[in-house]
Amino acid sequence: MRIPTPLLGTFAVLAFSASAQENQLAPLTRALFQHWVGSETGGVMVFETSDKVSHQCAYSSKTYFERDHRKTEISGIQAGQPLEVLLERNLEPPRCRALIVRVLTPAAYAAQRRMRNIPSPTESFAPRGTLVYSGVVVDANNYWLVLRLRSGERQRILLRDDTKFFGAGSPAARNGLPRNRPIQIRAGKTFDNEIEAFSIVWGEILQPKM
Repeated sequence: MRIPTPLLGTFAVLAFSASAQENQLAPLTRALFQHWVGSETGGVMVFETSDKVSHQCAYSSKTYFERDHRKTEISGIQAGQPLEVLLERNLEPPRCRALIVRVLTPAAYAAQRRMRNIPSPTESFAPRGTLVYSGVVVDANNYWLVLRLRSGERQRILLRDDTKFFGAGSPAARNGLPRNRPIQIRAGKTFDNEIEAFSIVWGEILQPKM
């Protein structure tokens, strides 16, 4: 969807507000296209990553747009279409520049997400994830939770389809995740450099009877 030229004046404000977010983007990012501001040869594109955060990247006449293995233009991309964006850091706002933008088919996009959620056969004796977080859940939904760490900082962590939940040492339901109680999360990073949870544990672990 093309945004009228008079709105170009808002670019500086939008770019400033999003500059901190762009620093978290992986060099190869998958996202859903939202809209663009500018012309066919230059402007800013806005897309939403899987954590529901909108990001902005500049594009130019050198940016290569592709759909169905053919060159296209940014005007040929519609809101809601899945993208794969190869980007680089840029010193100028919005501090992100798109080099290659590929439009993915919905099936390919869904398949990539399913591949990340394939259960590991070694989970029982070699848990996945090299990161461990401890804190208190202050917000959560079916897709992510926000953990308040002991330092007071807040960390958003994605929930996978196969994230395992344990309460008092026993398997628990996803909707049993407690609020305002200490929990521990074993996690790792996705291809998009986001944090995702493999297992979440809370409560006292039951001791076997002697």
